[in-house]
Amino acid sequence: VSDGDQERIKDTLQAFESNISQFTQRIQVAGTQLKSLIDDMLDLARIEANTIHVETARVDSRKVVESIADQMQAIAEEKGLSIQLDLVEASVWADEIRIRQILTNLLGNAFKITDEGTVTVRSRVQEKMVVFEVIDTGIGISQDRVGIVFNRFAQAASGTNRPNAGVGLGLAICKDLVELQNGWIKIES
Repeated sequence: VSDGDQERIKDTLQAFESNISQFTQRIQVAGTQLKSLIDDMLDLARIEANTIHVETARVDSRKVVESIADQMQAIAEEKGLSIQLDLVEASVWADEIRIRQILTNLLGNAFKITDEGTVTVRSRVQEKMVVFEVIDTGIGISQDRVGIVFNRFAQAASGTNRPNAGVGLGLAICKDLVELQNGWIKIES
């Protein structure tokens, strides 16, 4: 580039900009993943120390799920998936921030293991409780792993070499947060 050829300088700068853009995106993704891991570890520490604060109030469950689905639409589209909602009009007595955290985590897990098809969020009223179901067309979980998915550092997809598998804290935290709000969580595959 030292010869001053304007065309070569332009090409070199464009290549440099492209590289910088790729590196910046990688750094941003890594930073987001690291922040998520730190947040999970902090939540886990608060739960174990019994210092996590759960403030319950009447929450419009349908509105919350629709908002989460809207926020996660880009992730679904990126993988070629569709999000389907089958929701009842019902209020829940819950901590809205924590219910959002739980449902976002469950949807995120469904997107990770689903390569094609749909992720459905369904709600229904059962015995004066609102039951949420996240259903995906993913690979499923082997029966020998179903019993451990809510354990800390356990992974349902052990041995599948799936990218972004996580460290196995999300479902454990979901379970604890659900129980702190007098609810229950289970998995079927």
